[in-house]
Amino acid sequence: MTKEKEIRIPDAVEWSGEEEERIGFKLYIRKIILDEIETYLESDIKNELGGVLIGECGTVSGENVIIIEDIIIALYTETSLSRLTFTHETWEYINNILEKNHPGKKIVGWFHSHPGHGVFMSGYDKFIQENFFNGECMTALVYDPVRRERGFFRFDGNNIIELKSYGIYNESNYLFPQPVKLTGSTKKNTVRKKIKIKDVLLFILVPASIILIILIIGTQSRYNTLHTELNNQKVKTEKLETEINELSELLNSLGNLGENDKANIIKYEIRPGDDLRKLAIRFYDNPEMYDTLVKHNKLQNEFDIYPGKKIEIPF
Repeated sequence: MTKEKEIRIPDAVEWSGEEEERIGFKLYIRKIILDEIETYLESDIKNELGGVLIGECGTVSGENVIIIEDIIIALYTETSLSRLTFTHETWEYINNILEKNHPGKKIVGWFHSHPGHGVFMSGYDKFIQENFFNGECMTALVYDPVRRERGFFRFDGNNIIELKSYGIYNESNYLFPQPVKLTGSTKKNTVRKKIKIKDVLLFILVPASIILIILIIGTQSRYNTLHTELNNQKVKTEKLETEINELSELLNSLGNLGENDKANIIKYEIRPGDDLRKLAIRFYDNPEMYDTLVKHNKLQNEFDIYPGKKIEIPF
């Protein structure tokens, strides 16, 4: 592991395992990134999926530390229920994204799924770890999307061992929108049913007026007084009906907000490290919906973005 680099440890860390199990070596992973990994791996439980872990490594108070800050999803892989192979095209894609979106960061390991097989390092997984991710600054995350179990592993120079403790942190410097859970259509129906408050209030006022008329007929001795009160009530009723009409028009206009405006659009500015597949996971829980972002924003392809570019996220 790179000893000369002193790095800052994250804040607000929730640890798994016992403290003595992480003496001399610590691994931290951002919670939002861990959620993205598991959401992506749960999107296909018939094939292994995977990618690489992005971050930094170094020392803190003499202890070896790995900090996982982001991921790059592995595309162009050869995959089946029990095996995931990174092809030449996969590595070319990963290196391009690393250079473009993660300047100054490095690959600190890889992640992949074991759909229904449990959490362990198979013989093939160990071959990949020992030949491609064999540095002390490397780890492997295995996740079973069926059982929803996870585990971290690393190569200690002789054997591949499972970490008994790791930290999950919320970094205050990263303020991302919360993922929006969608089911069915990618757009929410924002057309609300019109509220006919006028009809409801008139239904109440009409019986009240009838009762008032009956009382007037049955009480001749108070005719003059009641006549005056009735006129006053009529004025108040007309004023109330006017207010009801105004309120009804206001409520009906509010009910039509979703028909003509863009209440179902989130404006989003691309940040360093973003790509459309990761945004699709974050907002739709489905990496394949990146195509929705491409079409809606009239992009040439999924790579037609850069930090600072503003796009729209439709729902």
